[in-house]
Amino acid sequence: TWGSSVGSKLSGSLLVLVHLVCFSGAAAMARVGPALAVCGLGVGAAVFGPGALLRIVIGGAGGLCALLCILVGLVLCFAPVQKPPAISELSPEAQAWHRAGKFATVYGRKMFYRIEECTAEALAGDAPTLILIHGFPSSSLEYHKALPLLREKARVVLFDHIGFGFSEKPKAWSYSIFEHADFALELWRQLGLKRCHICSHDMGDSVFAEILARLARRQLPPEFPPEFFASATFTNGGMVFELITRMLAQRDFMRRGPMLELRTVVPRRLSARMLRKLFGTAEASKAGGGDGDVAGDALRMVEMIAVGGGHLTPLMSMYYLTERGVHGTVGARWLTDLAAACRTLPHRIVWGDADPVANMAIARKLHELIGGELDIVAGGSHFLMTQQPRRWAEGITWWASA
Repeated sequence: TWGSSVGSKLSGSLLVLVHLVCFSGAAAMARVGPALAVCGLGVGAAVFGPGALLRIVIGGAGGLCALLCILVGLVLCFAPVQKPPAISELSPEAQAWHRAGKFATVYGRKMFYRIEECTAEALAGDAPTLILIHGFPSSSLEYHKALPLLREKARVVLFDHIGFGFSEKPKAWSYSIFEHADFALELWRQLGLKRCHICSHDMGDSVFAEILARLARRQLPPEFPPEFFASATFTNGGMVFELITRMLAQRDFMRRGPMLELRTVVPRRLSARMLRKLFGTAEASKAGGGDGDVAGDALRMVEMIAVGGGHLTPLMSMYYLTERGVHGTVGARWLTDLAAACRTLPHRIVWGDADPVANMAIARKLHELIGGELDIVAGGSHFLMTQQPRRWAEGITWWASA
């Protein structure tokens, strides 16, 4: 018990030093030396008490950790900030996606969007419209593998939230779910959309939940009557906040730690390796009919974060987690009002059961709260639309055969 307690204190001290070095810069380094000297005096005094040898070992280990922390901090202080890539430096898939899209001015900000017509001749002129709402930290590009399959059944509308993908990435903006909902609705109004099926993912689930909360409370503009919403489909996301399996970056954000700031200096390929587990394994992708290119999927997502300087605003773009902690818990707005809206709205939950963040407990709790059918995809990762695009596309277009 004593060893665990000391180990916990050493870990906490290490985090404090990381904060000190990363955020206070060179001026703080002058204070580290005296601080370590004081710690050394404390360890020296402890040597003369019981368990002296054990204390010396633990004190030495703590000193080595502190020294390593200082060295790493110095490297980070002087490491060059990663420059945003130009469009011409992106992957061929991202460049093609950019060429195929357009921009709309929404409340003074530039939003990227794409509208792809249905390819089925039998539905010519009468195809249903499907809106896709992407999540964090991705963009509409996450749907590029599934898009050809979706176009066989619907006209597809895709867009990037402010701060994501090819949309404008301001440094002074709220990055609030409420604002994301405002901008999405205004974009849909400008595009003249009428009756739509809507599918959301990850952070997009909360954006859609806010829109449906306004529907339940009759707070939507007149352009969005109840009949505008043909159906709702929710896919892997942290919709029940208390059940999320948080990644290191998410835990660090909630305590305002330094980890997210490292995205400004970490090379993109290394960042992609850190996020790869969200895309599942290549074996699971191939088994589910995908191409197995999970490394390429992760790298494309990281470059879409960096384009336009999005990697320079990590703390702001993750603000939605704070709002989820308030409005995305059982009994709060986004679940209570969502349940009310879903009483009359056809809906379904499509969920990969191997998601390391949005686990199956979330899917089952959401199903308990809003009802509807729960479609579980075996071996499905968080980014199911890239891992198993055909199975995902079939799951979210359930209304086509209903």
